[in-house]
Amino acid sequence: MRVSQSSGSADPLADLVRLLRLRPSTFKRLSSGTRWTATHPEGGALDIAAVRHGRWLVAGEFGTIALDAGDVVVLTGVTEFRLISDADGATILIGHYELATTNSELLKALLPPTCHARAGDRQAPAVNHLVDLLVREVIDRRPGAELMIERLAELVLVEFLRGIADESDSTTPALLHGLADPVVAAALRAVHQDVARPWTVAELARTTAVSRSVFAERFTAVTGLAPMTYLLRWRMALAKDAIAHGDQSHTQIAYAVGYSSISSFSTAFKRHVGQSPAQFARTLTDR
Repeated sequence: MRVSQSSGSADPLADLVRLLRLRPSTFKRLSSGTRWTATHPEGGALDIAAVRHGRWLVAGEFGTIALDAGDVVVLTGVTEFRLISDADGATILIGHYELATTNSELLKALLPPTCHARAGDRQAPAVNHLVDLLVREVIDRRPGAELMIERLAELVLVEFLRGIADESDSTTPALLHGLADPVVAAALRAVHQDVARPWTVAELARTTAVSRSVFAERFTAVTGLAPMTYLLRWRMALAKDAIAHGDQSHTQIAYAVGYSSISSFSTAFKRHVGQSPAQFARTLTDR
């Protein structure tokens, strides 16, 4: 990934999902009578289960969730769970995603460990349709399947997250609260569209048409982060991704994410990540 001062996105949700770098690794259809256990020793993974017929139970460290036809459940960072069919003729689609470890912590800002969309919820029909398309691509492996699988995997998660944001409540992760709040969302769009700009709290407040004090208080209350803390974290997320997956020099990355010198960037990076950019890059090559 190349970070550019002029190629920012005004869609924070899309940006965040892209940085997760989802890689669908396993998608399958399970039928009645199945007792299926998934174990994931590595953290940061994401699993999705969509019931087509009958009733299923998904059980793990989070408890037990009953799933009916049309329901979808997403599990994030769950190391082990079990799926059990509860009736004859039960069918379920199960998928496992791997995530780039570079910014896997972003997933915690977007989803709780378990998230259950019932058949009657707004996002469930679209998510189910996309999961059907994804499983078909995995099974059929027609020309272009790799690209289709990659894009559909992202679309499934985006559609699921949009539904959560639309129905924001006390259980919704803080960042999705922000995307659903018109004032906070305006500031997030401004930051994502032009991350290199030397933003201040006052300048961000002007993009939202509220006073500096009202903006700062509302942003912090909704997201749990001060505006400048969010800006720092997003800049560092972009920088880590660019170091891991791009071909730019550290100086180019520094300017692209809003630092006027490589020294100021290196200082901020080491304070946030715990390593200098060079040390971080070396740990990636050693994996």
